[in-house]
Amino acid sequence: MFKNIINKEFTMQVLTHICFGVVGALLVQFVFIQRTATAVATVNLTALQDSFIRETAKQSLSQEEMKQRVTSFSQQLTQAINKIAKEKHVTILLTEAVISNEKDYTQEIVNRVKKGMSQ
Repeated sequence: MFKNIINKEFTMQVLTHICFGVVGALLVQFVFIQRTATAVATVNLTALQDSFIRETAKQSLSQEEMKQRVTSFSQQLTQAINKIAKEKHVTILLTEAVISNEKDYTQEIVNRVKKGMSQ
């Protein structure tokens, strides 16, 4: 048994298998993890909410209508962010949380929310 451990040929085979295992793991990581990594994008959620509040405050709505409008806005906003993230393969973060210049989808989200609320 100890002769096999000391045997150079056996040791080389073991090292070869380990090396191929590591290379295989790196290849899997590159193909399935690195290539499917999503980019980061931003949305200025504060500006979106402020704009919605200003527009809604200008209208004379009952408390029930206001509640429905807020609920609709929230649902449309969530749907728009989720759809853009899925379509563009990005992770959307708040503009305030991102230091670097990443692609901003605020205007596209505004357009989708307005379209969804008008239906």
